[in-house]
Amino acid sequence: MSLKVFIVRHGDALFNTNIDSERKLSALGKKQAQEAGFNIVKALEKLFLSKIDSNVKVNIRFEVSPYIRAQETFEFIKNEIQKVDFINVCEVNLNTNIVPSGNYSFEADSLIYCDDFNDIDVIIYVSHMPFVSYFCYSLGGKKNEGFRNCEVVVLERSLNNIETETFSIINDF
Repeated sequence: MSLKVFIVRHGDALFNTNIDSERKLSALGKKQAQEAGFNIVKALEKLFLSKIDSNVKVNIRFEVSPYIRAQETFEFIKNEIQKVDFINVCEVNLNTNIVPSGNYSFEADSLIYCDDFNDIDVIIYVSHMPFVSYFCYSLGGKKNEGFRNCEVVVLERSLNNIETETFSIINDF
C-alpha cells in the first residue's frame, strides 16, 4: 500500500496586519479554500474508489501551520471533507515546522524514513510559500517553483522492489 501526500498552499490572505502569522484569508481566499476542499474530495474519490466501493473509510491526517490563514484554509477543506462519509479524519496536528521558513528537510525525512503511519492513507499538509515549494521539491515532486494560492499537489509514497522510497506526482490541480 502507498501513502498519498497532499501539499496545499493557503488561500489568498489580507495584508491588514504587521504580524505575518495573524493574517486572515480574504473573501477570495475563502472561496479558493472551499474549492480546494472540493477538489481534494474529488481526488480522494478517484484515488480510493476500490476502498470506497468496499465501504472502507479513507484515513486522513492533517498537518497544519499554526498561522491563521493556513488554519482557516484547513477549516474550509475540512468542511468539504465532512460532507462525504468515506473519509475519516484521524488526526489534526498544528505543526510549527511547516511555517513559511519551516524545516522542510525534517518534514521530508519524516515521510521518507517513517515506517509506521498507523493505518493513515493520506497526509494533507496545509502550509505556505516557500515551505510548500521546497518540501514538494525535496520529495521529488514539482520543481522548485512557486505554488499558487490554494494549489494542491498530490504525491504518492511507495516502496519499490529494492525497498527505497519513491515519491511521484499524481495530480496537480
